[in-house]
Amino acid sequence: MTIGNVGAVGAIPLQIRSASTGSGYWYTGAYKPLGICLTWYQSSNAGHIVLGQVAASGNSVKTGFIGLQMMSWDNLEYFCLSVNYTKSGSKEVYNRIAGWAFDHNHIWKNNISLGSDGSIANSTKWSLNNDGSGHIASGNISWNAAGTVTFAASVSAQWTTGITTAQELASAMAFGKMLYRDPTFWNGNNGVVVYNNSQNGMVTVTRQQDATAPNDSKYVLKIQTSGSASPRNGGFYFGAKCGYRKVLVARIIAKIPAGRNLCWATNSVGTGGSHRWLTSNAGTGDWKEYVYKVVCGTADFSSTHFFYVDGTQGTSDTPVIWYVAYATVFDLTSTEKYTTTIDANGIYTGTVRANQIIVDSALTVGGSSYNGSISVKDANNSVKVTLDRNGITAVRPFLSLRLRPRGTASLWGLQDIFTTTTLPPE
Repeated sequence: MTIGNVGAVGAIPLQIRSASTGSGYWYTGAYKPLGICLTWYQSSNAGHIVLGQVAASGNSVKTGFIGLQMMSWDNLEYFCLSVNYTKSGSKEVYNRIAGWAFDHNHIWKNNISLGSDGSIANSTKWSLNNDGSGHIASGNISWNAAGTVTFAASVSAQWTTGITTAQELASAMAFGKMLYRDPTFWNGNNGVVVYNNSQNGMVTVTRQQDATAPNDSKYVLKIQTSGSASPRNGGFYFGAKCGYRKVLVARIIAKIPAGRNLCWATNSVGTGGSHRWLTSNAGTGDWKEYVYKVVCGTADFSSTHFFYVDGTQGTSDTPVIWYVAYATVFDLTSTEKYTTTIDANGIYTGTVRANQIIVDSALTVGGSSYNGSISVKDANNSVKVTLDRNGITAVRPFLSLRLRPRGTASLWGLQDIFTTTTLPPE
């Protein structure tokens, strides 16, 4: 029985049949299903609601299933409650709401399941139980109904990695020997060399001032790639020398564009050697610390700590530019072996031992002529005050003042002008 014009645009015919006929789309009437079927047909909007035989798609049948279904011509199933009436000795249901399947005690889609008791789970990956217990990370983190949390050994290991990294960096800076001693570029590039295996001049390293630099010098190295380079966009290197079981840690503070990474390269670090990042190597578009650790092997040594930036190749129109505010390498297997080191970068000392120190040519400490003394000179290099183990002698144009360590001062007149004799201690 049919009421209405099946297949007519704008019509909503009702069909009641005890058997199905035809093949094709239901809304056009090409296929007429078993049961009660109401169809609709408009431009880009057609489908059926059926109580009886259900569809697998807009133009096919789900064989053996009867029930209640709403489906559009383009195969979108809004709901279906159905059963396989051909089964004998067992049950098979096909129930769907918005793509979710369900039966008498749970609803699911792919690996997600919501139980009738309120528990929800994703197979063995995670679960939230109705008593408050659950687990995540494939069970590596779990908790009971009382809220007691348990971490698997693998989770603990990941947590301690960050602590170990901090310890290794602190050890490098506190106890290792800094191999390149001008890390903030006060006086130059600190041994930094352009890294570009193409050797075509497309990568440059320029020292320049930057008031925003996170260092004390406010100098940075600007690294720019304006054409073909290798590897990738090139960069800079130290070429630190590897050696038997040496541990070499590079510390860099750089501003690298987001979406690019600071990459590490090396020559042979030795047989059995190892190396790894102690920090993330991803660019952030802001200043960030990067630390790389090399543990040298036992033979076949070369140089290491070469750094470059990956990503799209820089060009003259769109160069790749990044900045370095701090860069050096620490040798953890060596220490500052000097009792006192004085160079252009500063004074590194335990106990000062020097034959002579001259400050602005006016103050002399020690020296061949003033051994064990401190002398102050005038602009003509004439000694005006001397402090030594015998006492203090001060000379003025018309007066000589002589002091004993435990005595009194004596004044002389013009006859003692420029006299510098010092009385012996009592």
